[in-house]
Amino acid sequence: MGFTLLELLVVVGVLTALLAILLPALGAAREIARRSVCGANLHSIATGLNLYAGAAGVFPCAYVFNCNNYYPAPGITHWSEQIFAGVYNPENVLHCPSVPHGGLPPTDTTPDNLEPGQANNESGYVDVQAIRCAYTVNEALCPQPYFLADPPPKTPMGMCHYVGTTNVDLHTTRLYRSVAVAEVDVPANTILATEWPSDWRLVSGPAFDNAKQNVSLSYRPVHGFALAGASALDPFDVNLAPPAPGQTPALRRLGLGELTSHPIPPGWQQPRLNWLGRNHDGGTITNFAYVDGHVESKTIEQTLVPFEWGQKFYSLRPGDDIAALP
Repeated sequence: MGFTLLELLVVVGVLTALLAILLPALGAAREIARRSVCGANLHSIATGLNLYAGAAGVFPCAYVFNCNNYYPAPGITHWSEQIFAGVYNPENVLHCPSVPHGGLPPTDTTPDNLEPGQANNESGYVDVQAIRCAYTVNEALCPQPYFLADPPPKTPMGMCHYVGTTNVDLHTTRLYRSVAVAEVDVPANTILATEWPSDWRLVSGPAFDNAKQNVSLSYRPVHGFALAGASALDPFDVNLAPPAPGQTPALRRLGLGELTSHPIPPGWQQPRLNWLGRNHDGGTITNFAYVDGHVESKTIEQTLVPFEWGQKFYSLRPGDDIAALP
């Protein structure tokens, strides 16, 4: 017995309605699966960072300059190379299936690895970094390489961590130090690493000469701090000096309401936490790895109350001059 046109139309309508109901659920399921892969990768990254700290005595720098005690330098060596030296491929722990091409490109990379609109910072140099990396580290534990020491300290790889007194720039008015695992007050509640967003432009800013605006800053770490009594802009893109005795502490913890729901690139003058995740629209889940190695999936806002970016800014000198929470 054949079907009438009306019956066929009803069947098509029912199937269309079922697809409309099921497709979003299937998409959500796929994203949960991708998030699980990224969470497992973060666990491996936290393990690698802790193994490095066990061997070196301190967490690695977020990056180091490929130099002999001068700055600017021809390229950097990223933390990903320091803990996972070797071949990088789409199955590697530094990639995430939620991010196009597995992750963000380095600042200085080969022409075939550039995203549309991305410019190389220094032509001819290639950063020693994973070809694509979907993750970043907490700057309160993994410092930027602006140290002042005589002789300059070295990483196990022999790269310099040095700022000479004759080439101080805006980053060096407050100096960094290396951080040992034992210094972290509450390892199970202190974030060590997390995820980049899928849009490299959000993690972008000017080149060293400030002549270009479309440079990937994926080598930089993130943190949850701001200047005390000031805006939530990243304090290390402004001239930051330690406070005089008795004055207001130089840093404070970021609070709820200071992050942008939908950050707009370029993001170099935004709070560093605006760079994170699958973007924070008040409910989007991101993976966070903690110093003790476990991984949690939560919103970025949930890392602020209670505050999980460090009881102090361990990698800064003095680091413990944090304004009290209101």
